[in-house]
Amino acid sequence: MALALSAMAGVGSASASYLVAEKYPSEVEADAPTLQLTGAGGFGVLCEVSPVKTLLGEAESTFPIEPKFTGCKWNTLGHSATLSMNGCDLEFKPGPETSPGAFKGTLDIGPPGCGPVTLNDAFCKRSYAAQKGLAVSYAVSGGNVKATLSGASISGKTEGSPSGCAGSSTLSLYATWTFDAISALDIEQTVPGQPVGFFVSGGEPLFNAEAFPAELSGQESEYHRFTVPGIGGSGINEVLCTDVETSGTLSAASSSLALSADYGLCAYFSYLSPETELPADIEMNTCRYTVNLLKTGPPFEGTAGVACEVGGDAIEVTSYGSAQKQAEGKPLCHWRITPQSGLEGVSLANFGAEHAQGVSADFDLKGVAVTRVSGTIVNCGKANPFVGTYSGDTSLTGILG
Repeated sequence: MALALSAMAGVGSASASYLVAEKYPSEVEADAPTLQLTGAGGFGVLCEVSPVKTLLGEAESTFPIEPKFTGCKWNTLGHSATLSMNGCDLEFKPGPETSPGAFKGTLDIGPPGCGPVTLNDAFCKRSYAAQKGLAVSYAVSGGNVKATLSGASISGKTEGSPSGCAGSSTLSLYATWTFDAISALDIEQTVPGQPVGFFVSGGEPLFNAEAFPAELSGQESEYHRFTVPGIGGSGINEVLCTDVETSGTLSAASSSLALSADYGLCAYFSYLSPETELPADIEMNTCRYTVNLLKTGPPFEGTAGVACEVGGDAIEVTSYGSAQKQAEGKPLCHWRITPQSGLEGVSLANFGAEHAQGVSADFDLKGVAVTRVSGTIVNCGKANPFVGTYSGDTSLTGILG
């Protein structure tokens, strides 16, 4: 089977590509017969490269490998050398598509602070720290992906005699790696505003996406429901909203997610007259819902909370005795949901596939701390302090930002 690349354009002129497979996980073998390092004055060393196998668990914009080099020899006197990565990876980063099946991109030696990479022989010791942006050309051919270095330069330090180290502080690299897999790899191209898969990845669960930033939006499947107990704990007062738009931004894989909400078509039902529908609204102000994944799954679970950008701010839930009272801004009941965390009752599940993948979030929160700001106990329920509930389903999908 084969591999491919998926070039996903980012904001402005910058763009990234993604190594993608037909299915996940997919074992990938990276193979380059030789690596040639050439210095000034024609000095050069040729190394054999051992094939490396690694696992591709999802579409990746950076594909690191830690190659092993053997049989290194200089082309001048034919003496041996040792090339060691010392904990550094070659981080392949394909970029935009320049022609059908052809992509330009880069290679990093990293992560920052690794190594350094060393190239040593009997006459000279050389070290090369982490480096970024080495030019690489990428191509999809015959169901696999090729990455070619054609003279990209790395700079380093030398330790030894001037004659033994001559021309080797800066070296140009020449090699072609072929990436092949048990599952087809490819490169496809999307642009900002087009769909991008959003999902919860397993292992240590993380909110994740095919590309970043992922701009998320959600729509309720039925309604969202906020309740507080009636006087003496008898019955409930509830606000139902049937038009709820949820949004957020995922800039990198994370165990937490912040979501804004815009509520419309809200109605209030009092425990005193549960068949009577009165107008209501919910204002988020500068507050957002937070969702934190628990270290379990699938199935995935989490906790929820409320966080506000401005101190003293809160989510405002208001009911009115009539549409006229709503227009006049004269509430029947007014509650505040202040910042809090650790509310159990969040269930999450992935749906769809590839760019259409999304996450279904089911909220069934108990113990929500609520403060009644105005309204009588008779009309608006239990005296302070008290707790309420919040429930509702949202299906979240993403587009590339």
